Amino acid sequence: MIQTHEPFFNIWKQSRVQAFWDRPGLSYEKWRHTLFNQSSPVVAKNTLIQSMLYMDANCFVTLIGPDLFIQEYPNWRTFLLDDKSLRAITHYKMLDLEWSWLVCGILSMKHPTLEWFNLTKKQIETFNCLAKLGYGTIYEVAKTMSRNYRRTYDDVQKLISIGVIGVTDKLINGRKCKLVWV
Repeated sequence: MIQTHEPFFNIWKQSRVQAFWDRPGLSYEKWRHTLFNQSSPVVAKNTLIQSMLYMDANCFVTLIGPDLFIQEYPNWRTFLLDDKSLRAITHYKMLDLEWSWLVCGILSMKHPTLEWFNLTKKQIETFNCLAKLGYGTIYEVAKTMSRNYRRTYDDVQKLISIGVIGVTDKLINGRKCKLVWV
């Protein structure tokens, strides 16, 4: 079923640019046909991987349709698990969250606990900001949110402690930084 309302086409336009660099001849119908084209499984797989890696997770689910996403994502997910790039890790975790939310109505976490529901409003805003960024330093998150670095740092530490974001030390321009991701 092809949706025809304006917000849907705005989502398609945005997603097409994100994932396919605005190929002029690519319509939504052609994209869907390519994804499920059994006569060309390699092209279908590559299109699917490119879509999952570059489209916003929520937009991808909207374009695929929630029912089909729920059914197929556990199989599609394996295509991203082989890729160890930060982009792949970020996107499969965001898609995991979308799938978990649609299936059980909760966010999937490394160690699901009730602590998520005890987070402050600012801690949840920090998580949402980081989810939109994908990954970055704590300074970048604080700057994006126009917040004090120390308060953002404390929020990030709480999110790390409950297992909803990951962290690694990285050397950037000769300085040791904490790189965080969802």
